[in-house]
Amino acid sequence: IVRSIASARVASLFLHAAARHLPAGTEGNVMNTVEHGKFRQAVVNLVEAVGHVAPLTGSKAAVVQSGILCSLQKAKSGLLGVFHVEFLQCAVLAGQYRYARRQIENEWPRPEKGISVRQVLSYFHLRGVVYLGCDEWKQAIRCFWTVLSIPAETVSAIALESWKKMVIVKCLVYGKTLSLSGLVSPPTLASNPITRFFNSSHSGEGMKGDATDLGLAPYFELAQACSCGNLQAFESVRSKHLSVFEADKNAGLIERLSTKLKHLYLRQLSSLFIAVPVSQVAADLSISAHDMLPLLSAVDGLHASMDGAVVTFEGTRRNSVKSRNIEGLVVIAQATRKLDCSLADSSRYQQIKGEMPKLPRGVDDF
Repeated sequence: IVRSIASARVASLFLHAAARHLPAGTEGNVMNTVEHGKFRQAVVNLVEAVGHVAPLTGSKAAVVQSGILCSLQKAKSGLLGVFHVEFLQCAVLAGQYRYARRQIENEWPRPEKGISVRQVLSYFHLRGVVYLGCDEWKQAIRCFWTVLSIPAETVSAIALESWKKMVIVKCLVYGKTLSLSGLVSPPTLASNPITRFFNSSHSGEGMKGDATDLGLAPYFELAQACSCGNLQAFESVRSKHLSVFEADKNAGLIERLSTKLKHLYLRQLSSLFIAVPVSQVAADLSISAHDMLPLLSAVDGLHASMDGAVVTFEGTRRNSVKSRNIEGLVVIAQATRKLDCSLADSSRYQQIKGEMPKLPRGVDDF
């Protein structure tokens, strides 16, 4: 069927026909009420063909208008099967992340009997992509970890793609609060082939083994820059491997990560300086001076303004007040420590302490 699709128009017509002719009711009812196994296999083949044909439409609107999403959703059952996989596939192609999120909100299905490992991996990878589209970063990490934790005899392409997205999202969520190993290591319960592969690909000094051949090296370099909080190194890696990130369809995530690092950089500047030349900030952020004001306005909680060639941070004065308060607390702590020492050295204190009963007493009595 897929080889006969000659144009996007024909692919769209196929999705319309599939949506109309898919059996009504849940997947379980369909499979239990058939009289012959041939009909069951025909339904499965049709649904799998939908997953192959949907990308050929080349249009989000075509997938939505075909009605295939609703048909697949109605045909799902409680067990993870081909309907679940192709439903998420079509939802991602159509950009209907929030619709798919609502449908999978209360389910974490167990695989049905006979489903292939590839389909299970695809389901959790696509589910992670859906969470990415809804900005639910930690749920996405959970799904990608699940892909890497599923027992397997070898490292699949799906597992590698999940690892790449997991690294970017962990950088986005945790940044330099995690070490390089924490950002790139597979889950503790990952299968042995996965663990051996990434342990051999990653070392304390960088990459080795198959990391470069499989396009993993840019992600190791990216994690290295994020673990150090080095914005300049991050932008260098980003520009150097932009074609790789675009081919992996991760350029959008990289852009989100770049924006977050720039916001963190501006917050650090505001805690250290009252005013900074615009030219210096623009050079550090690799942006033009014209783009500076929109970026300053987009940072939550940052009170900054531009006056000619200078960026002024209004929150610096409040930070200095807090610093003076901390200095005062340090002086009090030092004085209290000296008081404790003089009290402990007093012979009268030692005498009273020796006369006290072993039972606990109140501070006033003491």
